[in-house]
Amino acid sequence: MPASAPSDEQSEIRNFCADIGELMVWAVHVDSLLTRALVCAFQLVDSPMLKPIVSELNFAAKTGMLRGIAKPWKNKDFRKHLSDWIANVEKLNQHRNTAAHHSIAAQDGTLVLHSEQARKLFKQLKDGKPQPLATQDDVRQWARFGSEVYAQGLIVLENLEKFAAETAQTKPDGGSEYGATAVTAPARSKPR
Repeated sequence: MPASAPSDEQSEIRNFCADIGELMVWAVHVDSLLTRALVCAFQLVDSPMLKPIVSELNFAAKTGMLRGIAKPWKNKDFRKHLSDWIANVEKLNQHRNTAAHHSIAAQDGTLVLHSEQARKLFKQLKDGKPQPLATQDDVRQWARFGSEVYAQGLIVLENLEKFAAETAQTKPDGGSEYGATAVTAPARSKPR
């Protein structure tokens, strides 16, 4: 027997879940770029076991290490672009955490993300309604932001690779002078 067509409510929930899924996929891709950027910035020898080990670092450690290694670099434009990307990566991670750790609920005929614990507390208040953490439109914007952060990260990674190549040529021992000059300006405008 053929399955019945999903109701409008089921379709809305599926669409909301699909938007959350797209956000999660972009967040995973950006985290992978963050791992690759860290390996490249520290000029670690690429091996099959290295990226899995670096990827096990927690998110705050990765961003902190990347910020720390870039501080002495002389190219201010590159440092700024890297810093902007890291800030956007952190913002994307906050959006991912919000979507991942909150439930979908209906409020006034609209699907929103809510904290279940907050809903229980607000139900005890006479005149209060829980404020939604995010609407489906917010989640869609977050997913678009994720794709922009990914594109920005590709530019950062390309610049880090140029930096690594330049510093490998600068010193015979492959060490770094922290003076990357072979980096390009971002080709795209930075995400909002």
